[in-house]
Parts: sequence; C-alpha cells; structure tokens
Amino acid sequence: PQPAMGGDKRKINQSIEIHTVPFLKRHVSNLESALCLRNGLSFIHPNRPEEQNMSMTQRAVVIGEYGGADAAKVAEIALPDVGERQVRVRVHAAGINGLDWKVREGYVRDAFPLSLPAVLGIELAGVVEAVGPGCSRFRIGDRVMGSLGRIGAYADFVVVSEANLAHTPAGLDDIHAAAIPVAAVAAWQSLNYAGPISAGQRILIHGAAGGLGGYAVQFAK
Repeated sequence: PQPAMGGDKRKINQSIEIHTVPFLKRHVSNLESALCLRNGLSFIHPNRPEEQNMSMTQRAVVIGEYGGADAAKVAEIALPDVGERQVRVRVHAAGINGLDWKVREGYVRDAFPLSLPAVLGIELAGVVEAVGPGCSRFRIGDRVMGSLGRIGAYADFVVVSEANLAHTPAGLDDIHAAAIPVAAVAAWQSLNYAGPISAGQRILIHGAAGGLGGYAVQFAK
C-alpha cells in the first residue's frame, strides 16, 4: 500500500497514539506487578480507576447475633489489609451453602465458634486486586476462585491465602466458578485423605447425585 501523506498521516498517528497508550499502561502495570512479586513487595496500582475511588470501607453481609434470615444485614466494614502470602480479591460472586444458614442460626456454634459480628460465606470467585509480600502464584487482574477455609466471602473484598485459590478457567464464568470450590475440595479430600483410594478399588459413594457426590464420582473414575 502507498504511504499516507499530509492530513491522512496525522490521522494515522493520532489513531496509533489513542490505541497504544492504554496498551502500554496495561503492560507497565503488569511489569510493576511482576517486579513486586519477585521482590516480595505488596503492590496496588495507583492509576486504576477502581482503586482511585476505593474507600477504606466495604459492604458485607454481617450477623451481629445468631438468628433467622433477619439476623443477616448488609453493613459497612473495614477494608482488609493484605498480609504475607495473601491476595485481596474483588468478589464477583460468592457461593451459597447449607453451612451458611447453619452458622447464622447458631446450630454449629460449638464446632465453629464465632467472634460476632461476623461475615458469612465460605467460597468465592473474583479478580485479584492486590498482592501481599511473598505471593508468587497470582498477579493483579488474575481471575481466581477458591474456598476460604473460614467464613467471610459475602463482602466486596476478601483477603485470602494464595494457597486457597486457583486460577478460574477461561471458559468458566464467575457465578458458576463460585459454586465449585467447597464441594470439589471436600470430595477430593474425602477420597484422597480420608481414603485413600488407589487404582482398581471399588468404592461406594452415598448421595452421588448431590453436589459433593457428583464430584466424588468424577474423581473416582
């Protein structure tokens, strides 16, 4: 093709500038994140719009006392700080489990004693918003899913140990991703740690049509 001249050349240069600047900013952000990860430093990019507008509080579903559905309230709580080998996740979806209402009602208070007020929810999916010192598996912007190993997922942001998270597969949306971790991990641990199982064994899985059982059947195969 013939080179553009005059006004056409200026339009091309403007177009290149418009499309290149966001591309460069994104890659500079990724580079800064990678350098901080390598040197064990915490990193939050100051120019991301969602971080410029971030306050020091967030919304969460909280219980101040045990009780029925009315005991759960949406409240403002402090934004959690990121610690060693932790990431802060911007929650896009949180799983709803039978344990949540049992915790809320106080039915399992002896097994899972809480310091009230407490935030409900035990599994989530979202995007990494900040990384703490020593983190090596995730970068800012990564889509993640996981079980917390505690409660606290019903909030705008959650701090999680990086060991409790996995990268969300590209073909899986956040709503479905948030419903997987607890059942899948429980099934895997039941078979491999409570078992263990080995090739050639025949096993009986009670409730194979349920959430946990469905994963257990697949893992056993």
